This record gives sequence, structure tokens and C-alpha cells, in this order.
Amino acid sequence: SCIFGQLMSISVALLGLTFYIRFQQIRDFCNHFPHVPKVRKLNNVSFPLGLVATFGMSMVSNFQETSVLAGHYTGAVMAFGCGTAYFWFQAIVSYELAPHLNSIRKAHYRIALAIICTVCFIIACGCGLLARKYYHGHDPLKWYPSDGGWGLHVTSTGAEWVMALCFDIFVASFVSEFKRLLARPPEFLLDVEHLGIGRSLSFDPVINA
Repeated sequence: SCIFGQLMSISVALLGLTFYIRFQQIRDFCNHFPHVPKVRKLNNVSFPLGLVATFGMSMVSNFQETSVLAGHYTGAVMAFGCGTAYFWFQAIVSYELAPHLNSIRKAHYRIALAIICTVCFIIACGCGLLARKYYHGHDPLKWYPSDGGWGLHVTSTGAEWVMALCFDIFVASFVSEFKRLLARPPEFLLDVEHLGIGRSLSFDPVINA
């Protein structure tokens, strides 16, 4: 569980950075081509959803299912629910930007992934709740067919894995568009004027040799 949590934390940081880069990319595109105000609005809405999804992933990694079940499930709903909503907005953005920033075929792929995620999210939530209702075992981590609700549990788990795979594919589809970005390292400049000292200041050594 510790290894899982650490890997998830790294993934959360990288995914949040990816969403931020995507947000900046679309915003810069809108700055150069102001005739697409709809894209700017969609971009401004999708970015917070992406951040909520990454926060949900961090809850999944830090609130283990064996210790804080409510926190774990809340994070999963935030991650998959807000993540799916983010993909819908980005899929619509892809149609608006085709064929300039991405191809129309890629927009089709993204809308298909968003549809799959939506269906799987409904299945995962519905079957998961029903499985819990019919479960009468003692350890949900060792769920046997005789415990009740086993088929629903397997269906819910399978839907979650399909969503996770779609998430990976969707995020990976940004790679070709990120290749068109120019990155510059950030600069940190000292505001000398607020120090209240002159530019001809000389320093005496604190330690004399």
C-alpha cells in the first residue's frame, strides 16, 4: 500500500502538471486567435475540473481502503467523475480547434473515450452500490462469490479499470500537441528597489581571515 500511495502521489503531480500545460496551451491559442471565445470558456471550466480530479486521486492514494473507506470512495468519485467531465470539455475543445491544433479524427477518438468513461462511471457507481447492499461477508478486500453481490462487485471493478485505461489513453493523446509548445525556464528576479539600499553598496567580510 505504501508503494501504491507513493506511485499515485507521483502520478498526481505529473497529471496536475499536464492539465496545467494543456490549460496554458489552449489559453495561448485563444490569445493569438480571439475569434474562438467558446474555446476560452470551455478551457476555463475544464481546468478546475482537472484539478479536482487530481485531488481526488491524491485522496485515493492517501486514504487507503483498509483504513478510511469513506475518504477512499469519495476520492474515487471525484477522480473518475470530474475526470470524465474534464474529458468531455476537452473533447468539445478538440472539435472547435480541429484541424488547426489537432485532427478531426483525434476529436472523434476523444469523444469516444469520454462516452466510454461516462458509461463505465455509471456502471461502476451503480454496481458498486448494489454490491455493497448485497454483501454479507466480513472482509471486502477478500470478496468471495459466497459473500453475495460478487458479480456486481466484479462488474464495478472492471468498469473502474476500463476508465483508468481510457484516462491514460486520453492524456497520452495530448503528446503530439505538446510537441508544438515552446517551454522557457521561469525567472526569479530580486526587487532591489524594495531593499532600500543603493547600487554602490559594498560589503565588509563578516569573518576576517
